[in-house]
Amino acid sequence: MEVFVPLPPGTAASAVRVTLTPTALAVHVGGLRVLEGPLFAPVKAEDSVWAIADGVLELQLLKRCRRGQYAAGATNADTFWYALLGGRSGRERLPLEHPPASYYKTEYERDSAEPHRLRGRSSKSRALV
Repeated sequence: MEVFVPLPPGTAASAVRVTLTPTALAVHVGGLRVLEGPLFAPVKAEDSVWAIADGVLELQLLKRCRRGQYAAGATNADTFWYALLGGRSGRERLPLEHPPASYYKTEYERDSAEPHRLRGRSSKSRALV
Protein backbone atom coordinates (compact mmCIF):
# COMPACT_ATOMS: atom_id res chain seq x y z
CA MET A 1 0.00 0.00 0.00
CA GLU A 2 1.53 3.32 -1.04
CA VAL A 3 0.45 6.51 0.72
CA PHE A 4 1.43 10.04 -0.29
CA VAL A 5 0.96 12.93 2.15
CA PRO A 6 1.74 16.42 0.83
CA LEU A 7 3.62 18.47 3.42
CA PRO A 8 3.45 22.23 3.97
CA PRO A 9 6.20 24.06 2.04
CA GLY A 10 9.49 24.18 3.93
CA THR A 11 8.62 21.36 6.34
CA ALA A 12 11.80 19.96 7.87
CA ALA A 13 12.10 16.18 8.10
CA SER A 14 12.63 16.57 11.85
CA ALA A 15 9.10 18.02 12.12
CA VAL A 16 7.52 14.84 10.73
CA ARG A 17 6.70 12.00 13.12
CA VAL A 18 5.41 8.69 11.76
CA THR A 19 4.20 6.03 14.17
CA LEU A 20 3.38 2.68 12.58
CA THR A 21 2.30 -0.51 14.29
CA PRO A 22 0.93 -3.65 12.62
CA THR A 23 -2.61 -2.30 13.11
CA ALA A 24 -2.40 1.51 13.29
CA LEU A 25 -0.82 4.55 11.65
CA ALA A 26 -0.26 8.07 12.94
CA VAL A 27 1.38 10.98 11.10
CA HIS A 28 2.11 14.26 12.90
CA VAL A 29 3.71 17.31 11.31
CA GLY A 30 5.00 19.96 13.66
CA GLY A 31 2.87 18.58 16.46
CA LEU A 32 -0.34 18.63 14.39
CA ARG A 33 -2.12 15.36 13.67
CA VAL A 34 -2.37 14.86 9.91
CA LEU A 35 -3.48 11.24 9.83
CA GLU A 36 -4.29 8.79 12.60
CA GLY A 37 -6.30 5.63 13.13
CA PRO A 38 -6.51 1.88 12.82
CA LEU A 39 -5.38 0.49 9.47
CA PHE A 40 -7.88 -1.21 7.17
CA ALA A 41 -5.94 -4.46 7.66
CA PRO A 42 -2.67 -5.46 9.36
CA VAL A 43 0.73 -4.61 7.87
CA LYS A 44 4.27 -5.79 8.44
CA ALA A 45 5.38 -2.65 10.26
CA GLU A 46 8.98 -3.86 10.53
CA ASP A 47 9.18 -4.19 6.73
CA SER A 48 7.36 -0.96 5.88
CA VAL A 49 9.26 2.25 5.11
CA TRP A 50 8.71 5.98 4.71
CA ALA A 51 10.67 8.86 3.26
CA ILE A 52 10.26 12.53 2.41
CA ALA A 53 10.89 13.57 -1.18
CA ASP A 54 10.02 16.86 -2.90
CA GLY A 55 7.77 17.99 -0.06
CA VAL A 56 5.78 14.76 0.07
CA LEU A 57 5.81 12.09 2.77
CA GLU A 58 5.83 8.75 0.98
CA LEU A 59 4.87 5.65 2.96
CA GLN A 60 5.18 2.11 1.65
CA LEU A 61 3.21 -0.23 3.89
CA LEU A 62 3.71 -3.95 3.35
CA LYS A 63 0.36 -5.69 3.80
CA ARG A 64 0.46 -8.68 6.12
CA CYS A 65 -1.96 -10.51 3.84
CA ARG A 66 -1.50 -9.55 0.22
CA ARG A 67 -2.31 -10.88 -3.22
CA GLY A 68 -1.09 -14.45 -3.43
CA GLN A 69 -0.21 -14.59 0.29
CA TYR A 70 -3.30 -14.63 2.46
CA ALA A 71 -4.68 -16.23 5.57
CA ALA A 72 -6.28 -19.67 5.57
CA GLY A 73 -9.85 -19.54 4.31
CA ALA A 74 -9.31 -16.16 2.61
CA THR A 75 -9.05 -15.30 -1.07
CA ASN A 76 -7.30 -12.62 -3.09
CA ALA A 77 -10.46 -10.53 -2.81
CA ASP A 78 -9.94 -10.40 0.96
CA THR A 79 -6.55 -8.68 0.50
CA PHE A 80 -7.94 -5.62 -1.33
CA TRP A 81 -8.02 -2.43 0.77
CA TYR A 82 -11.06 -0.20 0.26
CA ALA A 83 -9.50 2.50 2.46
CA LEU A 84 -6.23 3.24 4.22
CA LEU A 85 -7.87 3.38 7.63
CA GLY A 86 -10.49 0.97 8.93
CA GLY A 87 -14.08 1.93 9.68
CA ARG A 88 -14.23 4.53 6.89
CA SER A 89 -17.22 5.35 4.73
CA GLY A 90 -18.28 7.93 2.17
CA ARG A 91 -15.43 9.81 0.49
CA GLU A 92 -12.84 8.10 2.68
CA ARG A 93 -13.62 4.67 1.21
CA LEU A 94 -13.47 3.46 -2.40
CA PRO A 95 -17.03 3.18 -3.71
CA LEU A 96 -16.65 -0.41 -4.90
CA GLU A 97 -18.61 -3.52 -4.04
CA HIS A 98 -15.78 -5.81 -5.17
CA PRO A 99 -12.10 -5.33 -6.02
CA PRO A 100 -11.57 -4.25 -9.66
CA ALA A 101 -10.64 -7.03 -12.10
CA SER A 102 -7.26 -5.37 -12.67
CA TYR A 103 -6.40 -6.10 -9.02
CA TYR A 104 -6.06 -9.78 -9.87
CA LYS A 105 -3.73 -9.28 -12.84
CA THR A 106 0.03 -9.30 -12.53
CA GLU A 107 2.74 -7.92 -14.75
CA TYR A 108 3.63 -11.51 -15.63
CA GLU A 109 0.21 -12.45 -16.99
CA ARG A 110 -0.51 -12.47 -20.67
CA ASP A 111 -3.43 -13.44 -22.82
CA SER A 112 -3.01 -17.17 -23.55
CA ALA A 113 -3.92 -16.53 -27.20
CA GLU A 114 -1.16 -13.94 -27.58
CA PRO A 115 1.78 -15.35 -29.55
CA HIS A 116 5.14 -15.36 -27.84
CA ARG A 117 8.17 -14.69 -30.00
CA LEU A 118 11.28 -16.61 -29.11
CA ARG A 119 14.60 -14.78 -29.30
CA GLY A 120 16.83 -15.80 -32.14
CA ARG A 121 14.01 -17.25 -34.21
CA SER A 122 12.05 -15.82 -37.09
CA SER A 123 8.62 -14.34 -36.52
CA LYS A 124 7.17 -17.51 -38.10
CA SER A 125 8.48 -19.61 -35.19
CA ARG A 126 6.00 -19.04 -32.39
CA ALA A 127 5.07 -20.79 -29.23
CA LEU A 128 1.94 -20.16 -27.24
CA VAL A 129 2.38 -19.62 -23.54
